[in-house]
Amino acid sequence: MGADIVFEASGSEAAILTAFEALRPGGCVVFIGLPVKPVPVDIVAAQAKEARIETIFRYAHVYPRAIKLMESGKSMSSH
Repeated sequence: MGADIVFEASGSEAAILTAFEALRPGGCVVFIGLPVKPVPVDIVAAQAKEARIETIFRYAHVYPRAIKLMESGKSMSSH
């Protein structure tokens, strides 16, 4: 059926353009990576999956903490 959540953290245009392919219907794509130039998003693919889209402005040196948080299974609200 696909992933509940897809995290796009590279900012790569190719990854952004295909982010909805691995998503399950009703799932969420979280855009974290910062592309070097504006990149189109496939709205039709998002609508076909009834996807939610979230964005995060990332800060330097927070990836290790974020990865540990995801590995723990805890939610952000529990921190």
